[in-house]
Amino acid sequence: MNRLTCWLSGAALIGLLLPPLVSGAEDCTDLDAIDQQPAVDYENSIQPIFDNQCLACHGPGGQAGLDLSPGASHDNLVKVASSQDATWLRVTPSSLQDSLLFLKVNCNDPPVGSRMPPGGAMADGNQALIRDWIVQGALPEADLLFQDRFEN
Repeated sequence: MNRLTCWLSGAALIGLLLPPLVSGAEDCTDLDAIDQQPAVDYENSIQPIFDNQCLACHGPGGQAGLDLSPGASHDNLVKVASSQDATWLRVTPSSLQDSLLFLKVNCNDPPVGSRMPPGGAMADGNQALIRDWIVQGALPEADLLFQDRFEN
């Protein structure tokens, strides 16, 4: 998280950091009405989404070479090229438009492959948590230092 985030409200921050999605990603879920969650913790907020919705296909030795199991998922996502198209990173910290994971869970027609999970969209609240985690830098654990304000 950069210093600018310390001065901006959640709504203003999301408005600044959520540029229009890249061309090629179409029919995306509008998450604007869902407030940003501060300091999203990967282990307690993001990993449970993968555990419940993704491990059937993306466990050890999973499809597309993507293992989203606990202890492996973060390292297999952040700054890792997609096995479907190496010009895309699975997760680009602080950039939704460059994070294939977000586009695949948020858009019916992502630029690579198909929407995940197969058979239906992920709950909007879970999409928003993934959004917030990426915007906040895709850290392996929550950065609580600047969550609300500077310490006195």
